[in-house]
Amino acid sequence: DAGMGLEAPPRRRSHDLDELPYRGNGVQAPEDLSYEDMADMVEPHYEGAVPTWLMTFIMVAEVVGSGVLSLPTAYVRLGWVPATIVNLGLFVLTTYTGILIFRARCAYPEVRSFPKLFKRVLGRRAQIYASICVYTLLFLYISGSILVQADSLEQFSDSIGTGLATLLAATFSFLILQARSMPNVGVMSIVGVVTIAVPIALSLPTMVSMSKDDPDAFPLGSQALFGRDFAGGLVGVMAFVYAYAGHVIYFELMAEMTTPTEFPRALWISQTVVVATYVFVGSFVYAKIGDAAWLRSPFTLSLRPGVVKDIVQILIIIHTAVSVSINGTIFVRAIQNRFEPRVKLRMGGGQVASDGSQPTRQTISPHSHASVPTVDGPNVFTKAALLWWALWSSLTVVAVFFIDILIPFFDNIIGLAAALVASQANITWPAMFDHLLFANTQGSTFRNALRKFLNFGLILLGLFLMLGGLVANFIDLDDEIESRTHP
Repeated sequence: DAGMGLEAPPRRRSHDLDELPYRGNGVQAPEDLSYEDMADMVEPHYEGAVPTWLMTFIMVAEVVGSGVLSLPTAYVRLGWVPATIVNLGLFVLTTYTGILIFRARCAYPEVRSFPKLFKRVLGRRAQIYASICVYTLLFLYISGSILVQADSLEQFSDSIGTGLATLLAATFSFLILQARSMPNVGVMSIVGVVTIAVPIALSLPTMVSMSKDDPDAFPLGSQALFGRDFAGGLVGVMAFVYAYAGHVIYFELMAEMTTPTEFPRALWISQTVVVATYVFVGSFVYAKIGDAAWLRSPFTLSLRPGVVKDIVQILIIIHTAVSVSINGTIFVRAIQNRFEPRVKLRMGGGQVASDGSQPTRQTISPHSHASVPTVDGPNVFTKAALLWWALWSSLTVVAVFFIDILIPFFDNIIGLAAALVASQANITWPAMFDHLLFANTQGSTFRNALRKFLNFGLILLGLFLMLGGLVANFIDLDDEIESRTHP
């Protein structure tokens, strides 16, 4: 579906990096080019090096771990009928919107992120909005994964408090982030898939045996066709939205592939593995355990103390660290590309004219013979490149640490992430750009009308999930804080 008889998009009007003269460790700027545009052009450009089969592992590892851990409680909140409909419905919708993102990338192959697509189609202000949304979501993804690690660490000893566990998890995640390049992350993603499959295989039969061996301590709960709490149900819906929320980095992942045209194949395989896992785990736990009071989120925390629980927690820590490496690498790279040139300029890293003048922060002109320092790509392993990456990744992890201390509730972290941005990136944005880019292309009248109908429907659905999910999550967060404050 790459071509689909679409009209060729207009040529981009921005300056081409390859046409700019390099001066030392910087790039000389065209006349009257803003710093923001210049910073876009000095971002590292490199060829994709991830094969399709490895990208499939990355896509599975990126979403299935944290997503599947919260699904049993999502089934409890929703009940059998809504949970099944939402699960299968989101599989279909997110696969469709993933193809829409691929179509947009085919139209603008130079675009490597959602914010860049916003700038290309809607302008600079739209890019700022998209950047805030995308990188807030990635930040919350990292926060949720580190919080799962911290929860798992707390299971080993009562002496490990929330603060220490979060600090240890953040430190481990920082070390994992030093992989830097997506091919390295891809190798770790294979480990990530294994370290979520094994905990699932160990946890499910163990939870069933717990209820059989000690029904007084682990009583079975009830099941329902429909949930009883509308706000809680919306939180459950947002857990499913979060569980399918890999779309926000699809542009970056396609740019990392050796053959980006094979992205739909990786998408279909990964989505099929994900939905099969979600249906099996969610249905199995709800059928065997129901809404038991001892069922927690992540569900692996429900295991009784013992060797199995220790093994599961260790594997979950490894898996969620791999998830941090995927989302964190993209997040840290974006932060580095945006702010490192400014820091280098302030440190005197930019080129200086013979008269000693420095480039300004607002406009860089070739008449001053100024340039913006470049940023080393992930394929550069000099001492300076490694130290700069360590700086930006450490700042990221420190910020995540404080957020996790402030909001130490996994369900609410993922719910806020899903409501704020995942509903947009998964559903609204792909449909919106498909309409903007291809609404007037040639094709059958019926097909175009159907596509417009689907796109507008998805836009409305995404807006509803964003607003409704935010309200429901704040209500649920207030209830959670109240219950922990006054048990």
